Amino acid sequence: MPPRKNDPLERLARRLDSLDYYAVLGISANAPPAAVRTAFYDLCRRLHPDALGPLPEVLRAGSQRIAQRINESYCVLGHPVRRRAYDRALRENGQRRMPLVDVQREGSKQSRLAHSGETPEGCQYSERAVACLRIGDRAGAIRNWRTALAFEPRNDSFQKRLAEALADVS
Repeated sequence: MPPRKNDPLERLARRLDSLDYYAVLGISANAPPAAVRTAFYDLCRRLHPDALGPLPEVLRAGSQRIAQRINESYCVLGHPVRRRAYDRALRENGQRRMPLVDVQREGSKQSRLAHSGETPEGCQYSERAVACLRIGDRAGAIRNWRTALAFEPRNDSFQKRLAEALADVS
């Protein structure tokens, strides 16, 4: 059976390269993780090649591309660090697609910076605070997190760790 002209599956397969991951999943950029998961599973049930039954070869190839892009979108948007890296690339370069290797590399770089610090002094005091925690010196950890924050006042990871250490003391 030849594919119907303007088949929705065929139209989607042709438009696929112009869509960002949010559009592929049909969600907004500020959608919560639960919405990402729901959209992914819904699309898999409706558009996976195995769920579509017998298709002409042209449509089967298109449905496989669609399924791959849905999986790729979920792999990136379903992971908070990868999602932040993708959002940054989308915002800065308009990059709609990002190979998972690049997203992971960027995500781990940002994660390392957030946990260890961006400045040499921030890194130094962050490491000292972690060492204090290892030996059970909460007061020393608090002192070192505060010093690290003096060098990097906008570091969310330092702020969170200081709050955790302060909560443990009280």
